[in-house]
Amino acid sequence: MGYSREEMAGGLVNWESLTPPEYLPLDEHCMRQLADAAVATPYVKEYVRKDGCRIAVKLFNARDLSGSGEGVALIVKI
Repeated sequence: MGYSREEMAGGLVNWESLTPPEYLPLDEHCMRQLADAAVATPYVKEYVRKDGCRIAVKLFNARDLSGSGEGVALIVKI
């Protein structure tokens, strides 16, 4: 993605801002699936890299793998 680990971990990068607008409905659908079940159907979308180029990714999402009741695990395959 072109961002440093510090930028990603420090909250300087907002995942929603990396998503082109036409893919936001896919993300919203995924969040609804996660609210209803522990996992969401994997899907393909694009992210915008730091240099402005787009990159296709496949996302695999699951809710609360730690048992804490918070958060979502996200695996991104490029």
